[in-house]
Amino acid sequence: MRVIRKAEKRLNGGDVGTPYCFPLIQEPQITKNEIKRILKKAPTKKAPGFDAIDYIVLKEVNNSFPEILHTFYNKCYQLHCFPEPLKKGIIVLFHKEGKEADKIKSYRPVTLLPTIGKVLEQILLRRLNYTLKKKNILHHNQFGFREGRSTDDAIHQLVEKIQDAKNKKLHTMVISLDIQGAFDHLQYNSIRNSLDEINFSFHTIETLKYILTDRKVTIQTAQGPVSCSQQQGCAQGSCTGPMFWNLVTNEITSEEWQPKVHLQAFADDFFFVISEPTEAKLLLKQPSRNSNTGLTNTNSRYLQKNPPPYSSAD
Repeated sequence: MRVIRKAEKRLNGGDVGTPYCFPLIQEPQITKNEIKRILKKAPTKKAPGFDAIDYIVLKEVNNSFPEILHTFYNKCYQLHCFPEPLKKGIIVLFHKEGKEADKIKSYRPVTLLPTIGKVLEQILLRRLNYTLKKKNILHHNQFGFREGRSTDDAIHQLVEKIQDAKNKKLHTMVISLDIQGAFDHLQYNSIRNSLDEINFSFHTIETLKYILTDRKVTIQTAQGPVSCSQQQGCAQGSCTGPMFWNLVTNEITSEEWQPKVHLQAFADDFFFVISEPTEAKLLLKQPSRNSNTGLTNTNSRYLQKNPPPYSSAD
């Protein structure tokens, strides 16, 4: 377990470089049961990261020597550190069926991350999600990446809004927005700010924020592997990416829009239902850069608020 040993060296102040340590606060430590529950549900057929440690190996290690991961994860938690080796991703490109092979957008990038780090992400994610749900922090009009919510629920509410406007004899316009490159363009500062606004466990928040520093990805090219720093975006394959997205866009879904303007979302798909008594008034609300609905022009495929939580798509 070289990755763990290297990470422990960092955590213990070795020559790899020591992260800034915040004052230790007494908070519930990560339990062996938490680790066991996550590993029990971990898919054994998922590809591992650069260290080649898959979930099968990790489960065996935890079953035989549970103290190893228990001690390691608690050190990370107490020092608010997500070790750099666990943030190294390998990008694998999957061709989208029916797309032209010579176009870069015809491929879906998936990032393979070390399973040891993904378990730590899951532990932090579960703790945070419990508080988000208990305190009702995420707006009810976001249906994506939410436990107990589905596309059926989103469609049902959308149809209800349209039917209600129809019953009131209002002219109604529905605008569907699919944000291109939503996860790729998510800004780390926006994520950190959203995490800071949550009144929650100091250890959990600070460790989650540390995930966003010194990230690196590697991709195989014809000239060999190429590595670079990841300055923005959440990797497809990351456990925390969906939660980060919902936190940042919560400002948009929680916005008090104009009367007769309803907004709901499913992940990175946003839907506006706009109703007016006359067609003329409805046409005045067509999205433009100068409109008060906060939308870009009709041809644009991303939502824009001030300040924008992510950069525009290419």
